[in-house]
Amino acid sequence: MTLNRIKYLFAQYDAGKATEAERLELFGLLDTYDGDDLPEYLTEELRHTEPLPWIDEARWQPVLSGILRPVSKKRTLYRWMAAAAACILMAVAGYIYMYPVRSPVTQAPQHDVQPGSSRAVLTLGDGSVVRLDSAGNQQIQPGIFSRGGELQYDSDAQLVAYNTLTTANGGNYRIVLPDGTKAWLNAGSSLRYPTSFTGAERQVEMEGEVYFEVARQAKKFLVKIRDRAAIEVTGTHFNVNAYRDEPVLRTSLLEGRISLNGKQLLPGEEGILYPNGRVTTREADVYAAVAWKDGYFSFNDAGLPEVMRQLARWYNVEVEFRGRVADDVLFSGEIGRSLTLSQVLKGLSRTGVRFEIESGKRILIIP
Repeated sequence: MTLNRIKYLFAQYDAGKATEAERLELFGLLDTYDGDDLPEYLTEELRHTEPLPWIDEARWQPVLSGILRPVSKKRTLYRWMAAAAACILMAVAGYIYMYPVRSPVTQAPQHDVQPGSSRAVLTLGDGSVVRLDSAGNQQIQPGIFSRGGELQYDSDAQLVAYNTLTTANGGNYRIVLPDGTKAWLNAGSSLRYPTSFTGAERQVEMEGEVYFEVARQAKKFLVKIRDRAAIEVTGTHFNVNAYRDEPVLRTSLLEGRISLNGKQLLPGEEGILYPNGRVTTREADVYAAVAWKDGYFSFNDAGLPEVMRQLARWYNVEVEFRGRVADDVLFSGEIGRSLTLSQVLKGLSRTGVRFEIESGKRILIIP
């Protein structure tokens, strides 16, 4: 009876006829139904499902292929969505392969953690500090505005000063630089830049993770990452992941041309800078590299420590490992960053790893 009810609700949702009560009922059933016939049914439905209006066709096809492709013969895995299933966008915009082990997240409801939001701190050249969020519009200085979660510079200022935009863990923000370059800052990141680009090149400094869409100009655009790296740019789109707690620095090129410490990258490639200074390039999953900007965590055979680092930044929590986690516990797929922490962990727990949320501030991982 439950599967028949899911089929009915799915049809209503897919046709755009589901009421709010039916939509919530569908999400709840997807999250709790234990029958082995559900993955087979959803797989067949997805073969005939069109992407929702907000899903890019170019992204929909690889996601659909990932849901339907054969899985490893060494392990029996569900072709399953992110288990939180708090919206059916997991069926059309994301998926995650799970072991068929049901190991629930253990925490009191009041210990849940809400996702990060659009907020940042702007430090002006004179040392004054302005707190920014997505609510409302404000003029900070002549030619500098905060509008709907984006910091904007209308034109180059005559008096050059250096401002710094910073996001703490649990926050992100967008900025349009004086030359028209757009930048997205992930949680725990910073970008230092001049209020006017003078001289022979446009130079900014960053930490953390930033996605750039560089305005085309004759002047080169240069991104400095402490004393570790320099990225030379012409008009282009690229992502830089340079967190201090990551083992390597990664930059992924979507279009245009960049060089990482002198190493040229082609569109679709990823440059990797190792601690010893060696730089290598390889083919990249560029959509996965910038998924955070579009509201998703995207994992491709990611180990548990890598997954936990991303969750710790976005939910502003600490992570504690109680014991050793098996090296072959890997995660693949996309999970919405708008979900609460318990919803995300409930999906990840299907690998057999046990998670607990302690006092809303720490994730305990118990193999």
